[in-house]
Amino acid sequence: ALTEPALALGWDRCLHRPFRRETLRRSLVGDEAEDPRSPPPPKRPRRDATILLVEDNMVNLEVAAAMLGALGFAAIDHAENGAVAIEKATAKAYDLILMDCVMPKVDGFEATRRLRAAGYAGPIVAMTANALERERRRGAEAGMDEFATKPLGQARLAEILERWVGTSR
Repeated sequence: ALTEPALALGWDRCLHRPFRRETLRRSLVGDEAEDPRSPPPPKRPRRDATILLVEDNMVNLEVAAAMLGALGFAAIDHAENGAVAIEKATAKAYDLILMDCVMPKVDGFEATRRLRAAGYAGPIVAMTANALERERRRGAEAGMDEFATKPLGQARLAEILERWVGTSR
């Protein structure tokens, strides 16, 4: 009933509750073959690029991991909070850390501060639903290289990956 007016307003998709997790994932990630607006996948993805995805919400984690996979990035590690992220990033070199900001135990801002203090120089991109300017400042002050607002679409994620990780052409 609400789908047609929503589409008329320019919405791409409309979900009706209740919905299954897979329906949500498909709606957010989409099918690149069906959507010509989706960014083209990298010609030869950097399969050797290692990404640490720091996210405490399992749905957000699954969606982000699916988008990364669709863009050709397969070497993805996960940390459920900032404390685990610090352990993993000090034990292994990552090409990129995608860091949620609001998490239990150690938040993304504090985790980034500690990583930078320990000498971690790799790119850290903040991912948060909070788009306020003061949050962007907090991220920059903590040492985050970029600030991305959730929900993060595939085009925006591809842009971040191209900037910080790149692809083989």
